[in-house]
Amino acid sequence: MDDDLLHATLVRVAANVRRLRLERELTQAELSERASVDLRYLQRIEAAKVHAGVGYVAALAAALGVEPGELFALVEPAVRPHGRPPKG
Repeated sequence: MDDDLLHATLVRVAANVRRLRLERELTQAELSERASVDLRYLQRIEAAKVHAGVGYVAALAAALGVEPGELFALVEPAVRPHGRPPKG
């Protein structure tokens, strides 16, 4: 497999898992528990550091309430400020 295509796919899956998790207002710990995926492994998936196998993709999709293919979908990234919101 082409390294650029592999990297793009990892980044796409990572972004979709994170986006869907945040849309559902879940923490990484909550999603890892719902999907029976180790928290550190989920963190590495969201950071595009690991190649998640089919079982992990299926478990995460089920926990997020979507079809597995949605984790591979090309979507426009949400604009979100970095860091915590200011206190006030």
